[in-house]
This record gives sequence, C-alpha cells and structure tokens, in this order.
Amino acid sequence: ALLGRMQAASLRPTSAALECALRACSKADQQEMVEAVWEVLRAEVANPSAPLRPPMRTYNTLMRALSGGIGPKRVDGARRRGAEQVLLAFDEAVRLRLPLDETAYKHALRACDLLGEWRRAFDLLDESRAAGAPADVLSYGNAMSACARNGRVGNVLQLLDKMRADGLQPNAFCYNSALIACTRASRLPQALSILREMEGEGGVEPTTHSYAALLRACSGAGDWRTAVQLLRRMERLELKAEAVHYGLAINACSRGGEDGKIMSLLREMQGMGLHPDVATFTTALSVCAANNQLPRALSLIERMYSLEVAPDVATYNVLLQACDRAAKHTEMVGLVQSMPKLGVEPNVVNYNTAIRALGRAGDLKRVAEMFSMMRSRGLEPEVSTFRAAINGTCDAAVAGLLELDAPLGRLREMRELGLQPDVAIQHSLLSAAAADPQRHAAVESELGVDAEAVMAAAAEAHDRRGAGRGRGWR
Repeated sequence: ALLGRMQAASLRPTSAALECALRACSKADQQEMVEAVWEVLRAEVANPSAPLRPPMRTYNTLMRALSGGIGPKRVDGARRRGAEQVLLAFDEAVRLRLPLDETAYKHALRACDLLGEWRRAFDLLDESRAAGAPADVLSYGNAMSACARNGRVGNVLQLLDKMRADGLQPNAFCYNSALIACTRASRLPQALSILREMEGEGGVEPTTHSYAALLRACSGAGDWRTAVQLLRRMERLELKAEAVHYGLAINACSRGGEDGKIMSLLREMQGMGLHPDVATFTTALSVCAANNQLPRALSLIERMYSLEVAPDVATYNVLLQACDRAAKHTEMVGLVQSMPKLGVEPNVVNYNTAIRALGRAGDLKRVAEMFSMMRSRGLEPEVSTFRAAINGTCDAAVAGLLELDAPLGRLREMRELGLQPDVAIQHSLLSAAAADPQRHAAVESELGVDAEAVMAAAAEAHDRRGAGRGRGWR
C-alpha cells in the first residue's frame, strides 16, 4: 500500500524500500504481493530516464522472499513455480552484472535441487568457486539432491569427492542424497556400501530417511532378507521405524516371494501402533489370495475400514482374486456390484478379473451380466476384457464345462466391435481345440492365422515374461 502511495505521489522507491516491502510480504506469507513488488523492482530497473541500480542485497532479499513459495507447506505445483521464480530472479541479477555472492548461489542451488536441474547445479558450483564464493556443505547437498532426483549416482559420488577436496565433511543430507540416487538407479549393493562409508570414515549417524532410501532399494530389488535386516538394525540403533519403513520391507517380501514374512511384519507394525497404508494392506491381501485365505482377507478389509484406510481398485482386485481361489463366485459378483456404494468405482481390470473367473467356472450367464454391468457404468469392453472372457471360457471348455462355441462367440462379438484378437486369445482358442484336429483346423481358419506361428509367438512372449521376472533389480 505504501509503495502504491509513493508511486501516486510520483516518488520512486529506493532499493532499501523495496527490500523492506519484500521482507514484509514474505513474513506475511503473501507470495502474490512478493511478485507484485518484484514487478515494481523490474520497472524501476528498466526506467529509461534514471534506472535503479539495486545492490546484490536487494536480489538476495527477493530470492529469499520467493523461496517462501518452495517451503514444505506448499503443494508440489506451487513449490515448483517458486523454485522457477528463484532461478529467474538469479538470472536477472546475472544480467544486471551484480556481484553474485554465497547467499545468491545458495538460493539458486536450492531451487535446482527442487527442480532436479542437476546440470545447472554442477555449473553453479563451478561458478561460485570462480566468483570467490565457494559452496558450503548445504550447497553441495542441494546439488547432490538434484542429481539424486535423476538417479545420477556417478555425479553424486563425484560431488562427495569434490567437497572432501574442498575440506568439507559430508553430512547426513549429502549421504542420504547418495543413497536416494542409488535407489533410483536400482543399485542396492552400492547403497549398502555408502551406508558403511557413512557410518565408518564419514562418522555420520544414519537417519530414518537413510533407512527409508535403503528399504526402497530393497523393495525395488525384491531383497527381503536385507530389508528385514535393516529393520532389525534400526531397532538396535534405537531409530524408530515408521509405517513407511515397514511398508517398503513388506513390499520387498512380496517381490521376493517371501509371503510368510509379510503377515509377521504386518502384525509387528500393528503391535507398534503403526497403521499400514493402502498399498501395504493390498500386499498383505495378495498373500491371503495366493494362499486361499478368503476369511483372513475379509478381516483385513474390515481392519482397513476401522483404521479409515480406504481400499482402492487394486485392493478390491486382490479381494476378487481371493474370491476366485475360494470358488466364491456369488460373493465375487456381489463385491463388484457393491464397490460403487463403498466409494470405489470398478475399473476395467476389476471387471476383467471377475469375467475371467466366471468364465473359467463355466458361468456364462454371469459373464454376460459383467459385460452389461460394465457398459451400464460407462465402460466399454476392451481387447483385454475379451481376452479375459475367451481365456476363461477356453479353460472351461478344456475342463469339459462348456463347448468351444462359447469362447468363439465372444471372438465374433469383439470383431463386430472392430477389435482384433491378440496372440494370447489366438493361443487360447487353438489350445482349447487341440484335442480335435478337425475343430482345430476350423478354429485356425476362423482366426485366419497359421497355428504354428501363433504357438511360436506365444512361447516367445512367455519366455520374455519369464526372463523379465528372473532379471529382478539387476
């Protein structure tokens, strides 16, 4: 308001006045007003008759005020915009040829961290050294964090060496950035090596964030043994594990095929008063489904609601699989019907799961009901939906529950809709007709394919999926 009155009285604000306005707006958390003052500053600098020549202090004050927009209380979009504005202000100071100091570089490096601009962070570190304003531990940490966001393990390790050469000792923030980079690059062994260095020659105690990064790497690698060892190590160090740590360990067990540990870790975390999130509950439900434990799965769903953890479509899909394994197809249909009332709209995957299970059971009436239900909810069947129906009913035909006419009817229906069968559908139909050479030839003719070529393509696809599972995190 005072700036406005000054301008109305044809009085030009000084740099000091603009700095006061920026500090006041920042303290009041008025980011829009900070930007308004910035516009006044720009106008004064661009004044053709007598341009303002602000000191570097003015732009440092501006960047500090703009940094309020990248605080932890801001949502991601606002934080990103705030970081972009800090870099714009920094670039303005460069264009004005102001003597950039350590404070200016700190603001810019923090913005690079949030934006993941690791290349610019590297350049800024070099520029600050050349300008006689060498980076401190925090600035190095910001540059490492920017690299970590992009999984740039080599660059993070390079920065660790650089800061030691500058006589600086990396802190937990720096080491955690290295751990996060290893996680994003799927390098668990290297992450564990950094942990040992951190505790050894680094003399830095790992934090809960350090262990979260390591457990995330274990989760990606499916290394459940290391994940459980890390949880036990946290106990010995008296670091309080949180729900996120247990959730990551449970996911590592799931990916590593260690179902037995999942339920014991779930009980352990609940015993500590920690509430699993929806992903952790869903992982535990998958164990129940795999082991045909429908009552236990239903009790977990009840537990979720009691803790006000809302199940999502993935949770319900696992529950549908549990119903299938227990041959509770009536309950499965009821579950799909009740999902919208429970605040979860079934998606294509949910319908596909139910359709395949019902088809495998030879229940053509309920398969048709699922197709109708899908359409009534505004979802059109996709190739994947017809694949579920055809594969399921082909299984039923092989088991003698249905005639092969049922899946062939679905084939004709999908073609009428302009959808073409993929290799998986072709393989199912040809396999189901394999026992009857005459019928097999008729199916091959209707599909318009070469049976041997289809079988070879299906085998190749199967091998690729198996190879992908076998590679794991490596």
